[in-house]
Amino acid sequence: ITDPAHVRLTEGTLKPDKTFDLCKAGGHTKAVQSICWMANMMSMATASMDCKVIVYDLVLKKRAHVLTQHNKGVVFLQYCPKNHMLLSGGFDSFICIWDPGA
Repeated sequence: ITDPAHVRLTEGTLKPDKTFDLCKAGGHTKAVQSICWMANMMSMATASMDCKVIVYDLVLKKRAHVLTQHNKGVVFLQYCPKNHMLLSGGFDSFICIWDPGA
């Protein structure tokens, strides 16, 4: 994979039938800077230089939410399982707090 916006998940094996390309689920247009597992590994968030945070439902293998409050590249993600909150930080000097289930 040569595209920096491409994210591929592999289920513990390199067999082609066990991979899932998140870009096919609707992905980023610029380089992915950070990933974060959430909710008992049933979902995952990615942050990108395209100013977006995308939350993916890994069970349904599709995009669940696109978070667009940043106006510059997003480089940091952290999930707090106790409060079910996702924090994102970027070059816009803001830290956003998200409820990924909302």
